[in-house]
Amino acid sequence: MSSVKFVCSIVLIAGLLLPDGAPAEEVVTVPLKIQASIIAKVLGYDLNLSKRSGKSVVIGVVTDGRSADLRAELWDAFSLLSKKQIAKLPVSVISIHANQGDQVASQSEAARLNVIYVSQRSADDTIKAVLAWAQRKTIPAFCDSERLVELGFVFGVGVENERPRMIINLSQVKPQGLALPASVLQLAKIIR
Repeated sequence: MSSVKFVCSIVLIAGLLLPDGAPAEEVVTVPLKIQASIIAKVLGYDLNLSKRSGKSVVIGVVTDGRSADLRAELWDAFSLLSKKQIAKLPVSVISIHANQGDQVASQSEAARLNVIYVSQRSADDTIKAVLAWAQRKTIPAFCDSERLVELGFVFGVGVENERPRMIINLSQVKPQGLALPASVLQLAKIIR
């Protein structure tokens, strides 16, 4: 087989394995345990965290029918944060499973979240519902892709040069209630 045919075959196979609508550059994600750790570290620098959180930090991790296989993986990674403190506050992690976008708001309200996370592998209506709820409630919405940060999520953990990279949507910092010092902003890729 010629090298051109081989490369075309690999590209075709990779294209078939990608989730619908996901650009090839976003298939590579930072391992979830590293994402959770980075998010916890960044939240520790959030000047509004104790005011927004009260006595504890409650992080909601959203999954849906499309990302059901991801649910256990997300729980394994983010539940480790429950054993830690962020800015001297205990952490609770809540799994929110929404089969429809409108379930995100009701479950998030009931859980009294002060931070919400969703993966780019979730359905578009779930992603939009998470973002709408976070913006309405002034709650930081975290994700795992630059594409979602460009859509309006305040913070994402992406990959750049095969390394984890923080991505911050500067226009969403205030509307989503996040207050980060310049020292953190300098470390991130900024989306305006």
